[in-house]
Amino acid sequence: MKKTKLKDWFINFFLAMGAGFIVPGLLLLGLPPDERVDNLEWGAWLLVVGFICLVVSLIMAVLEDLKGEGE
Repeated sequence: MKKTKLKDWFINFFLAMGAGFIVPGLLLLGLPPDERVDNLEWGAWLLVVGFICLVVSLIMAVLEDLKGEGE
């Protein structure tokens, strides 16, 4: 029971972390251009990290579901 709660916590953590990185990344990419390219670079990195977190969350959820079907 404890392992399941811990795995659910990790899935929720990576899902929230992914959303928490994607939203600011999109906001930074949508800012008007100025003389610095920092906004674009930061936005792109936040999107990459956010999508990686979402993929990790999806993989963990699928593996947990497959493990549950096997029992």
